[in-house]
Amino acid sequence: MSHTIETTNKLVYKATKRVGNEKIKVTICLDEDCKNGYEYFSATCSGYELNRNRWNESFGGCAHDEIIRFFPNLKIFTDVHLWSFGDYRTHAIENGFYLLKRGFDKCSIDSEDFPSYFSEYYGCTLEQFNVLKDSENKFEFSMLSVEIGILEGWKNKVNKAIKELENLTGKKFKSSYEKDKNEITTEPEKIKEFKALKNCGYYSKESKNKRENKRLSDLKESMIEKVTKDFNKKVSKHKREFLINLELINQGFEISPKTGNIKGAIYYNHTDELNFNWSTEKIKESAIIDFANNLDSVKFEGLKITNDKKELITI
Repeated sequence: MSHTIETTNKLVYKATKRVGNEKIKVTICLDEDCKNGYEYFSATCSGYELNRNRWNESFGGCAHDEIIRFFPNLKIFTDVHLWSFGDYRTHAIENGFYLLKRGFDKCSIDSEDFPSYFSEYYGCTLEQFNVLKDSENKFEFSMLSVEIGILEGWKNKVNKAIKELENLTGKKFKSSYEKDKNEITTEPEKIKEFKALKNCGYYSKESKNKRENKRLSDLKESMIEKVTKDFNKKVSKHKREFLINLELINQGFEISPKTGNIKGAIYYNHTDELNFNWSTEKIKESAIIDFANNLDSVKFEGLKITNDKKELITI
C-alpha cells in the first residue's frame, strides 16, 4: 500500500540536542509567518546552560554559529535564512547594491577583506564579485546578478535547502503563490535592453568614468550655486539691518548707553520686523510713525514696524 506524502506551504523542523552542560533547541521553517506575500526560510534557536540543576537561557534568536556548532548538518538552512522560496535573498538588490557601495558595519569597502566578506553575504564567488563591484546602478547590478549566474546559484541553493527540509519533515513543499516576488528583473525585454546598452558601450569603464566625472562636476556646480545663494541671502539680511540702523541714526534716534544699540529699537531679520519699545527704554508712538513716514518706500519695501509687538505700519 503506497503512502501519500502531505503537500503543504509550511515546513517546520525542530530539533533539540544536549552536549554536556549545554542544550539547544532549533527551529527551521519555510513558511509565510510574516504574511508578506511569499514563503521564506528562517533558522532560529534557543540555547541553555545547566547551572545548579536549572537550565538558564544563554543565547537565542539567529545565533547561527551556535546552531552550526551543535548541528553542522543544518548549515544549509542558516545559509538561506530569510531567503524566499523562489531563489533570492530578501531585498537582494536594494541591500546588495547599498552594501557594495557603502560597506558593512564590521567591514568597510576599503578593507582588504571586503571582497570575501561581501561574497559570503551575497552568496556569490570572488570572481562574480569582481564583475559586480563596478556596477553603476541597481539596474546593472540586478542584470549582472542574472547574467553571471548568481541568481541561478541562489536557485540551486534554495532548491537544495527545500529538498533537505522535505526530507527532514517528510512533507512536500508547494508555495501558495504562483511566483516569487523576486525584485531581480528577469523579464526578457529588460535583459534585451541591458545587453543592447552593454554592446553599444554604455556600461564600458570609459563611459562610466565619463558619467561619474559629469556627475561630480554637476554636484560641484550645484554646491557652488547653493553656498553662493546662502551667502547672498545672509549678506542681504545684514545689509538690510545696516541700512535700517543707519536710517535710525540719521533720523536722530539716540544710542542707548546701556546697550550701545539704538535706544528702544530692535530689528529682527528673520521676520523683517523693526520693533520699538521692546525694552524699558520707551519712544513715543508719534515719533515711530514719523520715522516710518520718512522712510524710502522702495528701499524699505515690506518692512514691518511695530510698537511692542503692536503692528503700526508695513512699508
